[in-house]
Amino acid sequence: MDHYAPAGKTVPRNGEQGQPHAPVVSVAVPVYNGERFLEESVESILAQTYQDFELILCDNASTDRTEEICRRLMVRDGRVRYHRQARNVGASRNWNKAFALSRGRFFKWHADDDLLDPHYLERLVSILEGDPGCVMAHPRTVLIDASGNQRSCYLDEIASDSDDPAERLRVWLRPSDGLCNPLFGLMRREIAAKTDLDPPYVSGDRVFLAHLTLLGRCRMLNEALFFRRMHGDRIKSRGRSLRVAASAITGRPRVLPVLQRWRLTFALFGLVLRTPLTANARVRAFSVVSGWVWRRRKNLARELLLPLYLNGQETRLGTLISPLLSSKP
Repeated sequence: MDHYAPAGKTVPRNGEQGQPHAPVVSVAVPVYNGERFLEESVESILAQTYQDFELILCDNASTDRTEEICRRLMVRDGRVRYHRQARNVGASRNWNKAFALSRGRFFKWHADDDLLDPHYLERLVSILEGDPGCVMAHPRTVLIDASGNQRSCYLDEIASDSDDPAERLRVWLRPSDGLCNPLFGLMRREIAAKTDLDPPYVSGDRVFLAHLTLLGRCRMLNEALFFRRMHGDRIKSRGRSLRVAASAITGRPRVLPVLQRWRLTFALFGLVLRTPLTANARVRAFSVVSGWVWRRRKNLARELLLPLYLNGQETRLGTLISPLLSSKP
């Protein structure tokens, strides 16, 4: 159910009577039980120097005070829209619903615990407005802890202005620990709509960004304007098992994730196959993905050794049997 600006709040108009103003930017905050950081996070969005945006709060049937906070923010600022799912549909579907509700030419996902510098939108809108061939722009990322203390400046990026889609894909698929910070950059909505958005499996965000690099150039602003909060409640925090992360993403409590690396591999090959590319670019993009697979061949092989391994990690049975398999006569 959507909730728009309440009585007494002014919503900008575009000149046609009764026709809501379509904002230049849509910022979407998918949230589930986000009472701890949500208000602080939203405050950093509302404090932007660039003002022509809508803020969509997409609540995945939270059971804490999230709904109360969202409604209070909506009353306070007419740019805030609130949608609440009737039930928990999983993080993936909630993120995609947030995208579907957006109306701006430019779009940004924003996690309910992250923070923005006040100049974030101003700087990135300027890049996209000035470069029609750029499909996504993002700044440098600063990692912060639960208290907001800076931990490090993270260099995960898609900084490729190359006109060659295979080269752009190579830049994104180079070795990385997979935080996928550019997912929270500012992108052209019409281009993002050509992708599968956030697929319902672990590392689906990496597939989305790979698709985006095939569709156009991406630029990085050499300013630290995005503050990503790292804490134990994150879906893919180091303390959580892959099964817990997969359950949160899909909304299915007993999901057993298997062959995750193979799923990612087939998804990447599928992108290259169905994205409109020249024959030469397609061949080179296939070569890029093949090289990526070759570097991960050992982990891919381990995934096939069920039940000794589960997604490349030894199971209890594997721990017992592996010494026998490796022992020399």
